[in-house]
Amino acid sequence: MVTGGMGPVVVCGGGEVGGETAEFISQTNRDVTILEMKPAILSDMFVVNMISLINRIYKQGIKVMTNATVKAITENSVTYTDAEGKEVTIPAETVVSTFGYKAYNPLQKIAEENCSEVYTVGSAVKAGNALTAIREGYQAGLKL
Repeated sequence: MVTGGMGPVVVCGGGEVGGETAEFISQTNRDVTILEMKPAILSDMFVVNMISLINRIYKQGIKVMTNATVKAITENSVTYTDAEGKEVTIPAETVVSTFGYKAYNPLQKIAEENCSEVYTVGSAVKAGNALTAIREGYQAGLKL
């Protein structure tokens, strides 16, 4: 359930989580904008799933701004730099952060120094989704 007012929502990050979140929020009849710094949204999804979600995003009337780098978030707006380097400020009653993340694996080096075999999988290798992590874990298990 999305609570709060009915003002505009800005979703910062246009990956799988950002796209699905924007689609969900748009079902509450709120004005939703996705800001993505890459040239395209949903680039981290499998193509079949991506096409389906992109179609739903555009059908719902969600605005998509690509090549948009978020510069500031205030109480009632988000400022971003567009592809031409121009600063643009848009209204936002609600801001949802779905920025990407980096792999975090502080134990990798210690494990490699103390174990003869180390298999690193999932988000310890690269930020991803559960399906990828399960596949990598399965493949590592086959090597044991």
